[in-house]
Amino acid sequence: MSEPLRVFGLLPFRGLDDPKSRLGPVLSADERGDLALSLLRQAVSAMLDGGIQRLAVITLDERLACAGLDPRAEVIVQRSRGLNAAVHEGQAWAMVGGAGGLLTVLPDLPLLSAGDVRALLSAATAEGAVIAPDRHGLGTNALLLAPPDAIPPSFGVDSAPRHRLALVLADIPVTDIQRPGTHLDLDTPDDLEQLREPAMSVMRDA
Repeated sequence: MSEPLRVFGLLPFRGLDDPKSRLGPVLSADERGDLALSLLRQAVSAMLDGGIQRLAVITLDERLACAGLDPRAEVIVQRSRGLNAAVHEGQAWAMVGGAGGLLTVLPDLPLLSAGDVRALLSAATAEGAVIAPDRHGLGTNALLLAPPDAIPPSFGVDSAPRHRLALVLADIPVTDIQRPGTHLDLDTPDDLEQLREPAMSVMRDA
């Protein structure tokens, strides 16, 4: 019987200097900072409670080590700049640690739960990938790769089609996961309005 896949988790977090700038029209700088840190803490809890074996938060902000995160989450100070560079460094961390897979989640998901993480892990296979797209079907809010460096990361605008294409070209099977907790990310005022919709509240409380 094969050994279960050892999956590490990665949360790339730029830092607390002017976070969530696109929410500037509706939230103050302090409110945006509090929101970003709250979302990160929620993601840390969801990942750890959902069954991730080791978890790292990779960030440009050295202050994050003193931000009161769960001590089980390792804080890695990013050496290069940019989201995809952060994920690339996280891939190297996972490979050195002996992970069979790496689940990268963008920590701006207000409905993310341990159940969502368990669903992603349940869909994982050796030498396979799992994608959880955003509510538009274009962005990538979670990406599980086995092995951790199966493809280079390509997060950003319309990243889900790019990730799928890279996986097809690498002959790596991919599973799409549709979960309320991975659909909605908080980047724009419209995202905040979506969170306040009654239907979203029902899904959050389910």
